[in-house]
Amino acid sequence: MKPQKTYHCIRGTRRLATFLSLSLVIHSAQIVVGAVFPAVPDGTITTVQDRDQMLSQLGITFPTLPPKLEDPHAPANSYPSDAANPDGNWTDASNHTVQRTDFGLWNNYSNTDLSLIGQYTPIDLLVMNKDRFNFGYGFHGWHPSRHIKTATEWWTKRRPEIFKAVQAELYGSIPDRSLWPAITWSVSDETTGTDGGVDYTQRVITGTIDTSSFPALRNVPKIKGYLRLPANATGPVPVFVVFSAFGAGYGFGDFNTFFLSGPWASAGPQGYGVCIYDESVLQPDSGGATLSSYLIGLFSKGNWRKPGEWGTLAAWSWGASRLVDYFETTTDVDATKLGIEGHSRYGKAAIVAAAYDQRIQIAWPSSSGSLGAKMDRRHWGQNLENSAWDQEYHWMAGNFYKWMGPLFPGRYMPRRVELMSVDGHSLISLVAPRPVFLSAGTANGAPVGDSWTDPLGIYFAGMGASPVYELLGGKGLIVPDPLDAEDGTPRIDVAYTEGDIAFRHHHEGHTDAPDWPYFVQFAKLYFDDHRPVITTGQSFDLARSHWGTLGSVKATDADAADKLGNWQVTGGDGASIFEIDSKTGIISIEKWWQIDFRKDSYKLWVTVSDGILTSAAREVTITLPDRIRLCRFGRWQWVSKAFVPQMLWSGFVVGDSDSPGWPRFHDDD
Repeated sequence: MKPQKTYHCIRGTRRLATFLSLSLVIHSAQIVVGAVFPAVPDGTITTVQDRDQMLSQLGITFPTLPPKLEDPHAPANSYPSDAANPDGNWTDASNHTVQRTDFGLWNNYSNTDLSLIGQYTPIDLLVMNKDRFNFGYGFHGWHPSRHIKTATEWWTKRRPEIFKAVQAELYGSIPDRSLWPAITWSVSDETTGTDGGVDYTQRVITGTIDTSSFPALRNVPKIKGYLRLPANATGPVPVFVVFSAFGAGYGFGDFNTFFLSGPWASAGPQGYGVCIYDESVLQPDSGGATLSSYLIGLFSKGNWRKPGEWGTLAAWSWGASRLVDYFETTTDVDATKLGIEGHSRYGKAAIVAAAYDQRIQIAWPSSSGSLGAKMDRRHWGQNLENSAWDQEYHWMAGNFYKWMGPLFPGRYMPRRVELMSVDGHSLISLVAPRPVFLSAGTANGAPVGDSWTDPLGIYFAGMGASPVYELLGGKGLIVPDPLDAEDGTPRIDVAYTEGDIAFRHHHEGHTDAPDWPYFVQFAKLYFDDHRPVITTGQSFDLARSHWGTLGSVKATDADAADKLGNWQVTGGDGASIFEIDSKTGIISIEKWWQIDFRKDSYKLWVTVSDGILTSAAREVTITLPDRIRLCRFGRWQWVSKAFVPQMLWSGFVVGDSDSPGWPRFHDDD
């Protein structure tokens, strides 16, 4: 039996919810009164103080909740893990972790009770958000939602909208590139060895970040990678960048070299490299005083974070991107074929990194759960609100507190997550059409299960992102087998890798170890292919167009048997004016009435695919010379640019022919 979808429409609440979103105050909470914080945080600031200072900026505090034993919303059949401490964590007969968040939301493990799962308005990734506009005098309305029907519309309209919302509502924005500090790279002496029968070379890469813009910074941030490559490689090799769960900055010693062996067992025999990325020395996994130091403190110059500024997950992703920068300068790493992996909280970081940086070719957010590749508009296992406490809030921008608490005062459901315009499937869609491998344990309780991460919610997120992959010419998540009749998940211990979104959940619990062989095999399809390359410096002369076509974009592929296609325009100031034929790469004029003939040229960013890999986007120029060739009734003439617009409106067309194939004006344009 197929499970009910868990993000349903709340009838009659979307319009009200939109107006509620204008308020920054959680309705069930009290406004912070009299809270006093130092003007500038110092090294003694605790995580609680820093979290509460952020809540104070937002005008939010936690509601007063009844004792857990008296809470009418406590899940049926749950009970305190420790009878002597009823206000601690709870559990149930399946050994699930049951917590109550600081905003009063209990963890749920029912797939059938919609009053506990939550019913929310679906977020269609191929429909633009409604745009508010003003009539004046205090009146306002809404533009109708616009459906995304082409790849160009995705790249130029919907994806930027989602990316902006992901940053503003959840993870925070990367500071402007002009503010980035210099990084000095150093490399340790190379060592050699054999692991699993595969010889390797190994070195430690350290990027020391310049702190001269804020000399008072207490801790100098660094980017550190432990890189292992096959010793017998004859050229640059693909590399998996793996977030470190035991970084040197966590006080346990340096275990990074030790943890190379796990991924290496699968990657090394395939001729791929592994780089353990120690994010802990860039920005530790903690709040409090560390947020006014290290990388985040460097950019804020030691001040309190503002609600829209980045949290630790985005800061880690920035460090991963700087590793990509470094790899682009080397000769033994193929920087066009980089994967990124992280488990649990680092799984969240992995999908954020891939969403923020399109150079990362493949992503594996293992057991990423809430705030990762899981639907947060589904209350099952870990919830967005679980990260409100002082040990996790630092992952996110402060704005994520806006989506916590009940949507309507005095009601338990629905929650304010209804007002959030993005979700886990939105994050996955930002990676499209690049491949993503989704994984988790089973929905059982600990220690054998991985219920906290909500494997079904991860599956739903993959399915929800699939239409974007299909629009872009790829394949979404494909699960041909019947779903489990009880919990609705795909079969356990089966890797579904037919699409560009893969899924596997295993019976070994909260770990990524069993999935490494399947992930590497999934990546092999992409890593062993040569990416097509679009010839640089291509230019097309508008004056020389023929029947409205300007010419074909040229590209090459080292795999002689590969057939190039799925051409797409991904950006540029001419993206809404010119189009490219997806099969042939021929550029033509789509909307002649939008051409500004005062300009000297337009730019298009173009990609092409060989059916497996998509090329890097390359810039194509369309020039507008001083004289343009126009045609009417089969006769053409050269016309000065200044007179072209009025002649086009009188029936002339650009080019040497006015064939019936010329694109016409449509009412819906």
